[in-house]
Amino acid sequence: MKIKDQTIQELDLLNPEELLIIHDMIQTLKKNRQEKETKRGVFASKVREILKPCSGSLSDDISKGREERL
Repeated sequence: MKIKDQTIQELDLLNPEELLIIHDMIQTLKKNRQEKETKRGVFASKVREILKPCSGSLSDDISKGREERL
């Protein structure tokens, strides 16, 4: 049985107060996920802005650096 099905079965056994607690937990998880996604987007935008003036290929520069260390 899948975890979602097992969870639904368990939810059916809870009283209304317990269900409210679980609902609050789910809402908190969703909010945290949205905040993380927003932070990732902001971080990626900052990185793109920092690298904007760089010409050439960043991957080429990384490869050259690795070759020089070998």
